[in-house]
Amino acid sequence: MKPFLHSIPLLLFVLILSGCKKQIAGTVKSFHVTSGTRYIDEVFSSVDTSLFKVGYRIAKTYHSSDTILKMNVYQPAGDTLRLRPAVVFIHGGGFSGGTEKDYYADSICSALARRGYVTISIGYRLGIAWAPHMSNADSILKQLEAAYRADQDARAAIRYIRKSSSIGRIDTTKIFIGGASAGVLCTWACIGPKLPSTSFCGHHAYHNRTVGSPKNM
Repeated sequence: MKPFLHSIPLLLFVLILSGCKKQIAGTVKSFHVTSGTRYIDEVFSSVDTSLFKVGYRIAKTYHSSDTILKMNVYQPAGDTLRLRPAVVFIHGGGFSGGTEKDYYADSICSALARRGYVTISIGYRLGIAWAPHMSNADSILKQLEAAYRADQDARAAIRYIRKSSSIGRIDTTKIFIGGASAGVLCTWACIGPKLPSTSFCGHHAYHNRTVGSPKNM
């Protein structure tokens, strides 16, 4: 049986900068800032990657072993703004592959950091407990369990970001979340039971909803 999650078209998170421009856009003078509008243009020439491999959770995998989940934090180098909006990126891989270090995640996070965001690529538990001669119903259940583990981890990462003063001077009232492929499904699960307002163009989904309050995460 072809896993049903793999049959869902690839969904790519794109943060709609124009949607949040009224709240956070503006030109900010800082050491490494070039000409342009912060949050819209790449106004920083380099990215600070000193906060990589930050452990945020110890969790049980699907075969009951402990694993340390990590995140990579990208910051605009030389930025002096006291509080910055953050973007949490969840990588794809069908809940069985991919890492927070993927080239695609690194490219997205670096590009947004050069625009003035603190961007965070998170790792989450991977793996689906397949078994020989599994029924279609059991196969779907195991895939949903993998998706649920990823959702738990994403929520834990956001709680950690909100509470940790060491993560990049973040304005915790302006945290955006998104991802690619399985990461988009995880995003939808994180932001609440009601799917966000979306518009589809080819295989892309766009939204700019912020995450809920800490008690809902």
